[in-house]
Amino acid sequence: MLASQTIQLQLAAFDRLAQTGPPDVLRQSLRGLDYSALPKGCEAGETETAGRICSPNSSRLKTSIRAAIDADDESIARATRRALWGSEAYVRALQARLYDVSNEEGTTLKDARTERLRQADFRRHNLALNRINRLLASLRESVQAPALQENDLPQIEAEIDTLVRQLELRMTGFARLVGAPETDRAAVVSATSRLETYWKPIRESRAARLESLAAFNGLMDELSSRIQAYSNDVRQSTTLWVKIYATMSVVTALLIGLMSAAFVWQARRRFVQPLSYATSKILQMASGDLGTPFSLSERAFGFDRLGAALEQLRIEMTERNALARRNEEQQEIIARNLAELERSSHEMEWLAMHDPLTELGNRRQADADLESLVRRAEETPEDYCLMQIDIDRFKEVNDALGHVAGDHILKVVASQLQQHCGKNIKCYRIGGDEFLIIYFHEVSEEELTRTARSIIESIDEPIEFDGHTCRVGASIGIALGRDADYDPASALINADLALYEVKRSGRNSFLFYTAEMASQSQDKKAISDRLLAAIDSAAFVPYYQPQYYSHSFELRGVEVLCRWYDPEHGWIPPTRFLPVAEELGVIGQIDAILFEKVVNDVERLAEVGLFLPKVSFNVTADRLLQADLAETLSKRINHGTRVAIELLESMSLDDPAESITWAIDALREQGVDIEIDDFGSHRASLAGLMAVNPQAMKIDQAIVKPITDSPRHLDLVRKIIDIGGALNIEVVAEGVETDAHVEILRSFGRIVLQGYGMARPMPFEDLLALRRMQVRMPGEHIPEARLA
Repeated sequence: MLASQTIQLQLAAFDRLAQTGPPDVLRQSLRGLDYSALPKGCEAGETETAGRICSPNSSRLKTSIRAAIDADDESIARATRRALWGSEAYVRALQARLYDVSNEEGTTLKDARTERLRQADFRRHNLALNRINRLLASLRESVQAPALQENDLPQIEAEIDTLVRQLELRMTGFARLVGAPETDRAAVVSATSRLETYWKPIRESRAARLESLAAFNGLMDELSSRIQAYSNDVRQSTTLWVKIYATMSVVTALLIGLMSAAFVWQARRRFVQPLSYATSKILQMASGDLGTPFSLSERAFGFDRLGAALEQLRIEMTERNALARRNEEQQEIIARNLAELERSSHEMEWLAMHDPLTELGNRRQADADLESLVRRAEETPEDYCLMQIDIDRFKEVNDALGHVAGDHILKVVASQLQQHCGKNIKCYRIGGDEFLIIYFHEVSEEELTRTARSIIESIDEPIEFDGHTCRVGASIGIALGRDADYDPASALINADLALYEVKRSGRNSFLFYTAEMASQSQDKKAISDRLLAAIDSAAFVPYYQPQYYSHSFELRGVEVLCRWYDPEHGWIPPTRFLPVAEELGVIGQIDAILFEKVVNDVERLAEVGLFLPKVSFNVTADRLLQADLAETLSKRINHGTRVAIELLESMSLDDPAESITWAIDALREQGVDIEIDDFGSHRASLAGLMAVNPQAMKIDQAIVKPITDSPRHLDLVRKIIDIGGALNIEVVAEGVETDAHVEILRSFGRIVLQGYGMARPMPFEDLLALRRMQVRMPGEHIPEARLA
């Protein structure tokens, strides 16, 4: 009895050590387990004979202890507890046997021999029953113990198989004992035969195992009741076990204490620990840590369902947090999109009312501000002023250097105009090279005059771009609100009329609107209508002005001039219709009409055996850049007649663009001569002249005409002729109107003379007569050949 108590104390200590102790200490303690108090089992091959039952086999206990010692550090605690379960069952069976023995011996034996026999039978029977009970307890513990892990089931089932086989063996031995009641033997045999029947489905499936377990437990209860009945009979037949019963009472108390401790341990393992784990995980989730999965496999008290519910809660909280983050991100994206949309809306509104290049208000903004003047005039009429500005020579720069250069000039001009704006003064870009300044208050004509002159002077300054020096000018038309009855639309028309007059009279100046300009505007409208009709009917005719060499008076060639005869208005001078044609953009069409008629005239001269040494055409920059110009001029005009193109000095610039250079080179390759027209009227430098490298340059008549009275102009003409000689460029003097001009210019050497003093522009019929006369009298100068 003391040995069993010692074993129990050791087992309890090992149980606590398995839960809290280090693996090394637990392994060392298991090696020191005392087995000496355990009853010895049957030797190998020994059979239960002579009424003796073998002691419970301790080899299984030792085997499980050794397995626990050999286990690794991670699984030693679990293996130790599994071994302790078997040991606990072993001790419980031993104690139950002692308890049964104490109850079985209740009376005294009549004689010593019978008593010894009965005691011997009792010991054998009791020993067998105790072994059976121990096996039953072990079997029950193995069956009822919850599976620790899924991979532990094969080992537990193997242990249950071993217990069943041992139980069958012990029951078979008990049935063979002498003196056992027949009813008990029959029950034992019947129970033994039914063990395998109930155990087989237990192994097959866990669900069936639980059902079979209930039946198996019923069988165990029946067998236990049979054994209990038999034990009562034995207990009534002896009194020896009364003393043992007293001892067993103490053992029972100890067992109750152990059972209480085991219950507390089980309660802690199966209730307190899972509850504590669940509480800690809930607090962890409440603090926001949702990254660790929640796992609670303990099935007692529904903790497995609690674990599953908490894990589902963790998953849902994780998904909700992710959804909340996505919602926040979507809100941020929406906010950014709204801000971008609002910014784009403001930008579109700004672009709708402003010019993106100069950042000035555009035509729409100007119309809106003029509309505000209309509303103001309806309440209290107050004077205002419109100043319309057009950039002179901008088109030539844009065509020569490209749109990038044009954009640069526009930005520079816009910056200069902004300097003249202030409170109640706004500037707008209302067209390609047109600007508008609105004074929203009354302003004097003196102040407007100062402002206009300042604008012209600032814009007249040279502008540098990519190594090129560009020069533009400004033409300004000014209109006051009171002159248009405070109607902004009429005032804008008046400013445009004043601007047109400035451009017609020479550009680079300013004019205030007058009533006479309205009638001129009407005339312009009539000219425009008649001009378009003249183009349709090809009413333009070429006039030819001869050019003569100063030293021999031989015909050098003719310059083609445009003339227009209108049936209603008669002869309309070029100064009247060419500006209108330029505004309408029909100069190219007029040039094409003239060219075709010149080709026909050259053919007619050739038919009568006459020819022209050279024919010179004035072309615009647009016409110069047309790809077919060079080929058309060279192939259509022949019969020994050379073709020359006269370029305005303002179009060549100081440094012509590649497009101009390519066009000039293409003309030269086709045999077309290049001449600079009106040289000296602008500001082209010698570098620009050398860059174009023309065959001839024409001195502007504004310089030639005054040479008879102005030494200064005379000296200037002489220097220009010297420059031409130095650069091997032929010089043509325009504006030769008197014999005095002829004599003075002849004294400067070999040049070309052109003007009314030599010959007036003439139609083809007069040219034909002139050529016939020159053929009859070569070398004769005929001043009277000024045919109208």
